[in-house]
Amino acid sequence: MAIIRTAWSSKSQGYAATYVGRKGEIFWDNDSAELRYSDGVTPGGIPIVAAGGGGGGVTIQITGYVNTAANLQDPYTGNTGDTFLARDTGNLYIWDGSNWVDLGVVLGPRGYSGSKGFTGSMGFVGYTGSVGIGFAGSRGVIGPIGYTGSPGTGGGGGGGSLNNITDSITTVTNVVSLRFDNATGLLVTDLGSGVAKVSINSGLLNPDSFKNILVTGQNTITASGADSIRFVAGTGINITTDDTASPKSVTFNSTNTAPIKTFNVLNQFSAPLIGTAVFAPNSTDVIRSVQLTNGRTVGADLMVGLYRNQSLLSFFTLPSGYVTYSYQNLNFLINNNDYLTVNVVSGTGINFSLALFNI
Repeated sequence: MAIIRTAWSSKSQGYAATYVGRKGEIFWDNDSAELRYSDGVTPGGIPIVAAGGGGGGVTIQITGYVNTAANLQDPYTGNTGDTFLARDTGNLYIWDGSNWVDLGVVLGPRGYSGSKGFTGSMGFVGYTGSVGIGFAGSRGVIGPIGYTGSPGTGGGGGGGSLNNITDSITTVTNVVSLRFDNATGLLVTDLGSGVAKVSINSGLLNPDSFKNILVTGQNTITASGADSIRFVAGTGINITTDDTASPKSVTFNSTNTAPIKTFNVLNQFSAPLIGTAVFAPNSTDVIRSVQLTNGRTVGADLMVGLYRNQSLLSFFTLPSGYVTYSYQNLNFLINNNDYLTVNVVSGTGINFSLALFNI
């Protein structure tokens, strides 16, 4: 159903007398103080008069009511100029002979402004809220007393000052004593005759001064004093150090590019296919990447599942249009008491392989 929405406007200074406008447009003629309706042809439009009014104006008389504009009959079999008022919006619609024209919301003339109301009385003052009182925290534990520094030399009866102390961060002048924090691994020993020795302590006063080196299944290495640590590269392992990095770093890389295990599905096959091959590792290992390879380009996604002890580790997909595809940055730990199997979940293939790598 076509509904033409009217535009309201105001025309003055003789312009309204020649204004044609769009068909269905309603405008106000300031010169004649009349509301006019444009039929799209007549200059100056057609004056709109109240129902029962005389003259050549268009008589606006409400013919009936509808709940919404969608309920307007279209095509309309009544007379041109019949009007219906929509109850949901208050808009008035007029039939121009071929379309319903939306005349907008029907409003009466604006009334006079009402007088200003009296100022309301002031409300009651609200009650003052109570002051919240929090519990005082308990006093912290007193820290250990630091070592007393040896007296300075010279100065006739009083302790003389030490030399100024400067490092790359802080300069302290007029130093009269030094204190060493044994909680961070420093040990002060009195060697007698006014001589004190400061050394690195590990495990005597504070066993946590240095981190232990923990390796699963191996003995724990605990640093003792200024011990050195040597890393030995095993078979298939390459170790590199970077003394210029911040922090300094040690990098371990595997040089073994051979797969841990390769599962093969020979000849042509279709899913679902339960794998019968079982792989039991001889030692603990980590699956860090897998590579899927088919004998030719797959026409649809080929998906397989890798299982450890009959529990799914992950699904891997060889995408449509590919012959080989790899997954990196995996971290699946397998032990020598585990067993691995592979099932084909969806798709078809020929001479397919799934290779497991620790790289």
